[in-house]
Amino acid sequence: MDSTPPTHSETSFLDGRRRKKKAGLLFLFIAWILLISFGIYLAVETYALKHHGIEKKVLVVKLEHKFYPKGGPKWIYTLIIDGRHTSQEFAIPLPEGRLVTMLAPAEDQGKLVPGNRDSSLFEIFSAYVGGDRWAVMMILFFLFTITATPFEMIRSWRQLLRRSSA
Repeated sequence: MDSTPPTHSETSFLDGRRRKKKAGLLFLFIAWILLISFGIYLAVETYALKHHGIEKKVLVVKLEHKFYPKGGPKWIYTLIIDGRHTSQEFAIPLPEGRLVTMLAPAEDQGKLVPGNRDSSLFEIFSAYVGGDRWAVMMILFFLFTITATPFEMIRSWRQLLRRSSA
């Protein structure tokens, strides 16, 4: 076997690959932290609506517009809340011409989510994100990503250390 040391161009090539791998791991770690933060934000919002939200009876006057952005359909309704006409976007369809119980955060009474104090956390989360299907997909995605990403980062880091010590 040839025991000559690697040339300068070979070592700089390997160093460049290591730097890219380290940068990729750093990016993955930052994305993982942001994803965890977003999941915690959604959980805290849902919990706050259930336990500290204010129940309001809202008359759904009419559907103004339905559109399909990325992430599922959205509905904009004209509502009567406390005698005031307003328009608001929802992630789930509402029954037109009927009274609907909604939860509003104590600090922002204009942001409504269908549900009441007796609704489960899942029902409130589901109404918040766009239905049961979206809620289940988001929960599974968060669980998979939060558990799988650290294993992949550890595997990649060990592989990088093995290559740098060789």
